[in-house]
Amino acid sequence: MKKRPFVGSFLVVAMVSIASLFVVAPAQAATTGNVYVVVNNRVCAQKGVVVRGILASIDKTDYAQKTWDMGDNISYPKVQFGTKNQFSAQVRCYKRVALILWQEVGTRAVVGTFTPTKTNETFWVG
Repeated sequence: MKKRPFVGSFLVVAMVSIASLFVVAPAQAATTGNVYVVVNNRVCAQKGVVVRGILASIDKTDYAQKTWDMGDNISYPKVQFGTKNQFSAQVRCYKRVALILWQEVGTRAVVGTFTPTKTNETFWVG
């Protein structure tokens, strides 16, 4: 019986090609994500006055809020991991005047830098 080397080589190449369809490339780590940035109430510089509105941006990702994030002192911006990000914000300061009534007493500018490494980390500024 005569050997057919071409057929054997063809089968090997075909099996390797089919097997490569099932190989999954390794997952790459995300380079961007979101973190929590908490603005310290002391930026309002008055006793009993708290931050209740934030309009923020991050330099590394071109993240910029288009509307005020109202109700608390926490922002959740998109950041770049493994490098220093600059958080810049305007914040609204409020004083409670009744049980559920707040009065705005001013705005402040806040700038802080941090180097995030993973999603959902928390950083304090101000």
